[in-house]
Amino acid sequence: MSETLLAVDEAVRGQVPVDETDWNTVAPVPTIAPSPTAPAPTRQVAETNPPATAAGPLVVRSIRAIKSSTAVYVVGVAENTTDRPLGDINLSVGLYTPDGSLAGQESTNISGFDIAPAHGQFPFFVLIDVPAPGWTVPRAEMSGTPVNLSVGGMRRYLDLTGEASSSQSGIIGYDVSGKIVNTGNRPAKYVSFVVIAYDKAGTLLDLHHSMITSVDVIPAGASVAFKENMLHLNQRPARLVVLAQGVDETTIP
Repeated sequence: MSETLLAVDEAVRGQVPVDETDWNTVAPVPTIAPSPTAPAPTRQVAETNPPATAAGPLVVRSIRAIKSSTAVYVVGVAENTTDRPLGDINLSVGLYTPDGSLAGQESTNISGFDIAPAHGQFPFFVLIDVPAPGWTVPRAEMSGTPVNLSVGGMRRYLDLTGEASSSQSGIIGYDVSGKIVNTGNRPAKYVSFVVIAYDKAGTLLDLHHSMITSVDVIPAGASVAFKENMLHLNQRPARLVVLAQGVDETTIP
């Protein structure tokens, strides 16, 4: 495990939490507030190699904690190691001191995602207000339940892929351009996406979440371009990963 000091801001305090989902009822559509512009940040603590957690269907692959003067937010990526999509995801993120004491904890994921695709990635983003001083290590634990995407009416739509085509230095952070592609045979609505930035060593740098607002629906086989600002990056990422999910528009009442 290593620590890296980087820069960060306090913009995440304006993010809108996503309601928890009851998978025995109609699944609500996640909503996301656009990331606001904010002044330059203070410092960031990263954990390159997360500690091993108990064996389970969701395995944390990368995690990073970013600190401002009043709060900490933690971003990360987990992997669904099963053959079924997982929902009803329980997440717990903690900040720990060197002696193992818990300095702060949060469970509300505001990444805009609520399904972990089979053998796919699941991003998380939590905000921890005013943790106790002295923490050095972020850790996350999570679990999920296999779900039928059509239960309860609206059907979650996972046949979406994304790619980031370029990144360039912006006024703050880096501007990232790319597109979301509907690879399935249904129109997609309420499309949420995240852009995940890594350095050459594969270390997570930052995670940005947003929603497609330029169009109401992405037809089957179509694509939609996006341009987003990743406020917290102070270096050009070596690799960008884009994840997306939405709702099958034909199942919306």
